[in-house]
Amino acid sequence: MDIVIGKYKISADKYNFMLEEQITPKRKRTADGGQPYWVTISYHPTIEGACSKLMQHNIKKKDCNSLVAVIASIEETKQEIVDVLKSVSELPKIRGDK
Repeated sequence: MDIVIGKYKISADKYNFMLEEQITPKRKRTADGGQPYWVTISYHPTIEGACSKLMQHNIKKKDCNSLVAVIASIEETKQEIVDVLKSVSELPKIRGDK
């Protein structure tokens, strides 16, 4: 399962949900020509935890310096998550969920 939300992705294995960020190298030092790749930011037992971390990460990245900016960032991220999750038909079961 891969849920792409902007330059972030929530993926899952049988134990965790992972929040990943797409990195695009600025220099083409490698043989692959500086192709974008995914870096894992954090691991979570629930998709809610991964979404919460995504919101926290976006707030920190946007350098919100007022409560209004924090609220706007949260609302924007929530809407992105809701829009993407509406298109996902089934989430995988993790750790014996029934």
